[in-house]
Amino acid sequence: MKNLFSKKIWLLVLILCFSHLSLFAKNLSFEANEGLSAGNSLFSVNLGGNFPFSTTDEKDMYGEDIEWGDYGLQFGAQYLFFISDNLALGFDFQRADFEETSFDLQYRDAYGTVIGTEELKIKTKTNNFMLAGRINILSNGDERLYVPIGIGVSQIKGKLKGPGGSISLNDSSLSGYFGLGVEADINQNFIFGFEGRINFSNFKKNSYDMDYNINYFSLLAKIGFKI
Repeated sequence: MKNLFSKKIWLLVLILCFSHLSLFAKNLSFEANEGLSAGNSLFSVNLGGNFPFSTTDEKDMYGEDIEWGDYGLQFGAQYLFFISDNLALGFDFQRADFEETSFDLQYRDAYGTVIGTEELKIKTKTNNFMLAGRINILSNGDERLYVPIGIGVSQIKGKLKGPGGSISLNDSSLSGYFGLGVEADINQNFIFGFEGRINFSNFKKNSYDMDYNINYFSLLAKIGFKI
């Protein structure tokens, strides 16, 4: 219950921050321009939050919940080159940090009876290196609605701690994302927008025989520079 309340507070703060950023962008002087077209390059940086679809995303051999992380902070950068007015390709890097969470690992006898529990705490972070793309689906010049997509490699690092000590998590996995974004031109060169992504990856079993699917939603505010 405490974690759920903290998540709601975190999400509310994030929405309020993004709302203020949006009002700030509206008060800037917008100038009519050609938007983004074939031959343009777009450099952007972003900042926001990430929210696991479920902090009990995995189960052990007995069907008990296994946790891998809680909500956290995400930031990154992206380069795109527009090969047509509505299609761009490039590169994307994102760093996602997940707050520490805990869960009980159960031990059972041959009959399935619980004979003991062990509290484990885990905190993780991922570095995501992606081949990126985007497709503009609606555009009126200065404002655009688009679909971001990416596929690449994610590296997970973290620490799993228990009464008997701790083990380090260090692994890599094929990963990807897709989502929906909206942006507007501030002037001839600068862009401001928001982007929501669904991120997914899978990592091998660790020494506790756990297999992690790192699936989470990220909400990002971004500012870009186009040439």
